[in-house]
Amino acid sequence: MVGRGGAVLAVPALVYVVGLGVHEATTVSLAVVAGVAATGAIGQVFIGFRTHTFLEIRTVQLGTGHATGLAKTLAMSTNRVEAFSDGVFAIAITLLVLQIHVPAPGSGEHLARALAAQWPSYAAYAISFLTIGIIWINHHVMIRRLRIVDHSVLIWNLLLLMCVGALPFTTALMAAYLKGSQGEALAAAVYSGSFLVMSLVFVATNHHILFRRAEMLADEVDERTRHLTLKRGIAGVLPYLVATVLAFVSPYLTFAVCAAVAVFYALPFATASDSPSAAAG
Repeated sequence: MVGRGGAVLAVPALVYVVGLGVHEATTVSLAVVAGVAATGAIGQVFIGFRTHTFLEIRTVQLGTGHATGLAKTLAMSTNRVEAFSDGVFAIAITLLVLQIHVPAPGSGEHLARALAAQWPSYAAYAISFLTIGIIWINHHVMIRRLRIVDHSVLIWNLLLLMCVGALPFTTALMAAYLKGSQGEALAAAVYSGSFLVMSLVFVATNHHILFRRAEMLADEVDERTRHLTLKRGIAGVLPYLVATVLAFVSPYLTFAVCAAVAVFYALPFATASDSPSAAAG
């Protein structure tokens, strides 16, 4: 249940079968994922320690060149990276809906009016859902370029996933403060800023893979294609920078820019493909 987003399936099971509330079920599901991840991490640390010791011995026996080649063969395959990343993306994209609340019955307010009053939550949910989905597509393309991954790629990938994991919070913040009379500018800046940071980390990860770990690519990519891929990724960062600045002019402008970026990159021609010349997003 915890592989490739299986923890997300545990949420409705805990709600409808066990009878837990949505927030409690989500907390339990994330706790299980964290426990499994921690267990796996301990195992990887132990394996890494043994591998490091083994490589030190082989360096003495075979020389530096042979040991370096051996280290590459001991690098992790991309399957586990994709499986773990898919789980984080799936949980983050599911948590977005928790900001949308069911109007309390018997409150005296007409249901249609109560639902309409939540339009910032609907809009923020749609924008963030599309954005996370697009990043997931481009992340898939980025990882598929690789034949194997090393420690540095794993760290960059973790940083990217950390940014993705923060989006449900910034989305809820934007929805809660958009129509307010105080704090709405800062909330909008945090919202677009979270997209900006995520995009910057994505570009940095792509740069690391394409230029610093080119020997790990599954297929050879010429330098022109690598630069083109990186430039298209950087182009996707600029609108979020503009949106963050505009937050202090009008939060609605920030909202509109983030929505426009999400819709644009959801179009087929703007989303990365499986070709080596795919855009970075």
